[in-house]
Amino acid sequence: SGKSAIAHTVAQTLHKNRILTSSFFLDTAVDSRNTLRSIFSTVARDIAARYPAFAEDISAVLEEDLSLASAPLARQFEELIKKPLCRHAHVITNPIVVVIDALDDTIEDASDTELLRILRDEVSKLPPQLRILVTSRPTRELVDFLSERGHVRSHIIDITSPENADDIGAFISGKLQDGAMRDKLGLTPTDSVTLSVLKLSAEGLFIWIVTVFRYLDNVENPEGKLRSLLSKAGRLNPTKQIDALYAAILGISGDWEDPEFCEHYKLFIGTIVAAKEPLSLAALRALHSDTQNISYDDLAHRFGPLLVGLFGANEHVRPLHLSFREFITNHANNAGDTRKFYISEKVHSQRLAVLCVQTMVRECKTAPINGTGYLARGEDDPPGIPDVFGVSEQLLYSCKSWIDHLVDLEDPDSAITEGLQSLLSEYGTMWMEIVSSKSTFRGSQVAWDWLEALAADLPAAFNAPLADSLNNMVVWLAAAGRHEEAVTAIMEAVDLRRTLAADQPAVFNAPLADSLNNMAACLAAAGRHEEAATAIMEAVDLCRTLAADQPAAFNAPLAVCLNNMAIWLAAAGRHEEAAVTAVREAVDLRRALAADQPTVFNAPLAESLFNMSNSFAAVKRHEEAVTAVREAIDLRRTLAEDQPAVFNGPFADYLNNLSIWLAAVGRHEEAVTAVREAVDLRRALAADQPTVFNGPLAESLFNMSNSLAAVKRHEEAITTVREAVDLRRTLAADQPAVFNSPLTSSLLNMSVWLAAAGRHEEAVTAGREVVDLRRTLAADQPAVFNGPLATSLVNMSNSLAAVGRHKEAFTVVREAVDLGRTLAADQPAVFNGPLADSLFNMSIQLAAVGRHEEAVTAGREVVDLHRTLAADQPAAFNGPLADALSNMSVWLAAVGRHEEALTTAREAIDLRRTLAADQPAVFNGPLANSLFNMSVWLAAVGRHEEAVTARREEADIRSALAAEHPGI
Repeated sequence: SGKSAIAHTVAQTLHKNRILTSSFFLDTAVDSRNTLRSIFSTVARDIAARYPAFAEDISAVLEEDLSLASAPLARQFEELIKKPLCRHAHVITNPIVVVIDALDDTIEDASDTELLRILRDEVSKLPPQLRILVTSRPTRELVDFLSERGHVRSHIIDITSPENADDIGAFISGKLQDGAMRDKLGLTPTDSVTLSVLKLSAEGLFIWIVTVFRYLDNVENPEGKLRSLLSKAGRLNPTKQIDALYAAILGISGDWEDPEFCEHYKLFIGTIVAAKEPLSLAALRALHSDTQNISYDDLAHRFGPLLVGLFGANEHVRPLHLSFREFITNHANNAGDTRKFYISEKVHSQRLAVLCVQTMVRECKTAPINGTGYLARGEDDPPGIPDVFGVSEQLLYSCKSWIDHLVDLEDPDSAITEGLQSLLSEYGTMWMEIVSSKSTFRGSQVAWDWLEALAADLPAAFNAPLADSLNNMVVWLAAAGRHEEAVTAIMEAVDLRRTLAADQPAVFNAPLADSLNNMAACLAAAGRHEEAATAIMEAVDLCRTLAADQPAAFNAPLAVCLNNMAIWLAAAGRHEEAAVTAVREAVDLRRALAADQPTVFNAPLAESLFNMSNSFAAVKRHEEAVTAVREAIDLRRTLAEDQPAVFNGPFADYLNNLSIWLAAVGRHEEAVTAVREAVDLRRALAADQPTVFNGPLAESLFNMSNSLAAVKRHEEAITTVREAVDLRRTLAADQPAVFNSPLTSSLLNMSVWLAAAGRHEEAVTAGREVVDLRRTLAADQPAVFNGPLATSLVNMSNSLAAVGRHKEAFTVVREAVDLGRTLAADQPAVFNGPLADSLFNMSIQLAAVGRHEEAVTAGREVVDLHRTLAADQPAAFNGPLADALSNMSVWLAAVGRHEEALTTAREAIDLRRTLAADQPAVFNGPLANSLFNMSVWLAAVGRHEEAVTARREEADIRSALAAEHPGI
């Protein structure tokens, strides 16, 4: 049917009309195109070439997470295609068309369907500008996944259609226009009979006629061979028709009575078919270097019509068409006259297992390979996987595929066992280095499972050096951002060391603990925090046992594991365990170690104290967090005085966090002092390394503005947060995915401080920018940003009201309420408080535009929400409940419901009286306001004596306030 020809034609037409955005032509003969691994990075690159904003977004995403390059397809689709396209759908005005050809070539069975799942479940969620054209045979997997889907339109090509027959006729006519070909076939320029016979014989199969002409191009007496082929053609179904052609060509091409020829055919074609990826003719020769008397040139000439890639130096040999592969590996075995052509893929895969192992041993021993040995260097912070040079095609193939072939072996002989023993004991590390440098490390667990039964015969298979190499390779893979591969490697290192430790715990428990610690780090880097916590807890248990016997040797590793356990537990949301158990024990151990060796252990002690402060803060134990981070700061200050280049960065981090924890316990003046020092340090660091430190500097400026505002120094807060905004705006221009959210936080605070300083118009401008940015962010990640969007809408409503634009204020806050209701329906514990705040503001805006009855309704809902919240957390919500009651009393009075207003106001007064007893500086002013309101409502209902009493209490409170704050 020529599906690839169709895909190419469509792609060319789309390209000519400037509609084609990306194309991906799968081809099992081309290394870069025989896998789907790079499909989404290719499509993302091509979209980015057209849309600069998309390109910036993708660049930022990749900068933030290098592991995306080797991530699973689903994650690549989400981060490189779906999210960026949704973020930039408003700027993409033209169609985006992607062509994917020969999808069936990469889907071998029902387990290999990740892309089909994405096409089925995720593509429909993309912006409507995107269209994807896929060509494929109608395989079972493809039909099961994509049929009867609303977003999928299918078109089946009918090979018996007149259009297809015309295409075949045009192809034949084009071939016969070549005078040399006509002469070889004994035809005249006007011979229409042969054209018709060929067209009819093809029976709609384009590959049939292509194969015939390839064959006729390469044989002697093509005229006689054509007559022979046509005499065997008949009315068969398409599969039998093409099988008959292959059988005829093979039958004519070889001496099938010669046993040696038959053996050479099976070796040659069997290797081509069983290979996991196509190889060049030179590599095929090299793999069979020990096999004598095979004439590859003769075989290539004989079978050239049925194979491609035989005659180019850098071409890879593969079957002309998948149908030929199906014939020789399946259909040929079904009849006696074609069984001689049959190739058992499994048998030849078994033979390739031996050839691959022998090739690896031979070439690792003798070939001039440069760049290996890096795993033995044991670097803590390597630059990435080095390039390895001098690796032949056959060696690289063997390194990548030996395990795939090995598992087909059911009855291994001495050749393979001896080869494996040599490979694993002498060249196992080199194998890992080559495959990690030149390809993807897929692990060797399948091989270990296969070898398990042979362990007694292969003592070197489970050896310590191999485990050491795997453990070291993790560091290099992680440094290159290849986290999934790192997880694969470290899991195998753990399995090997666990086996070794089972026999020799005294020798191998410590290395096992080290690998478990590394495994936790790799799992955490891959976002698998619960698994990381499990791994590090096992490492801690091992280290604890070792430290009990040898504290001098193992207390430091135990402290490292405990410190890491606190981090991974916290990342998994298990803060109490992290704060109370793990990190406290790490601190105690490191404090003891630092007492003996302060030069070595003061920095690790400071690190654990810092982690402990973070863990305390996560469970709201802020006073303990302050104490812990202060001690860490004292240690870091001393270290930074001696080595400022090394320790000023962490020192600034500690000061920054100290300011946050101090603010959390209301010690705002101290918070200002701490964060100002952090700002000074980070400003100096950013002057030298702006790329590294401008982000942290903006963070400290943001925190300082909060602390300044908390002590009513609003103008300073505005100046400070404006600098943070300027920095984050610059950073967001380069990395919007990373810095747009922090930019919105800075802009929101700037809006609040501007309003507090009476600069309301500027507050509106800043608030509007926050809303616009957060609306864009929420379109992409509603679960993350709808809450912040609602908060920024409330703020903008307040700013609009402050400049008298009440109708706009009401429209904006209504949107905030709608968002809040949706969020609170799913997560009431998280969003009922913010919803109450939005409703509180809406009631104010309703009253401001004279809609008092609606204000009462909204106010009552606020009271109900705050009453529920205050029942659980009175310390946090009694104040807001009193505010809501006070406002509702005002709205009730405004509609003439004075008795209800009195009842509501009295409840507000009772709450505020209790609150003012504990915090008079905070609540005496609101209490006086409530007393004044109650005096008005009492007078309105004729209860003048009570009104006078309330007014007198109000006056007493205000007199006391005036005495304390005469300037206010």
